[in-house]
Amino acid sequence: MSSLARKEVSELLEGRGRLILDAACKLFAEQSFEGTSTAQIAAAATVAEGTIYRYFSNKRDLLDAVVAELIRNTHEGAISALSGVSCPKRRVQIFVRNHLRSIDQDHNAAHLYIREVHGSEAYGQSSSRRMNKQYASTLVQMIKDGQNDGHFDGASNPYIFRDVIFGSLQHCAMNFLIDAQRYD
Repeated sequence: MSSLARKEVSELLEGRGRLILDAACKLFAEQSFEGTSTAQIAAAATVAEGTIYRYFSNKRDLLDAVVAELIRNTHEGAISALSGVSCPKRRVQIFVRNHLRSIDQDHNAAHLYIREVHGSEAYGQSSSRRMNKQYASTLVQMIKDGQNDGHFDGASNPYIFRDVIFGSLQHCAMNFLIDAQRYD
């Protein structure tokens, strides 16, 4: 995200940056990324349209910031929830519950990630993808740790295990976001 070099993340999360992020998230989720103009975002955030460009290079950069915040919050929540837990099976369970809780708490951003970001061509080079890889590496390390101490099958590829878990989580997210089906 190029504009984050100009503005610190903490600046974006307060004041006008926060208003812009919140308005963009809501409008992108309601109307789609393509169906939302920067003028609509500015109006919803009660800022001048030019103010958006003081914080973000373009509309895609703004979408990336919304999704990056979701990933960052989810990852930080996982790290916090995993603190002090040593059993690998319990750690994976907590990781999964935290992920589902994040979707429930920020369903607009989760919806955007699935619908607008994850399958897009721009995703491959985005900060969201880099952050998501770091988040996924947390799970891979838990799996490897569990394999090393005999809790999980050591012959299984930990990256396939990761993909099965994230595939299941995406399926749960789709059910939740589309059908309002919850997983407690």
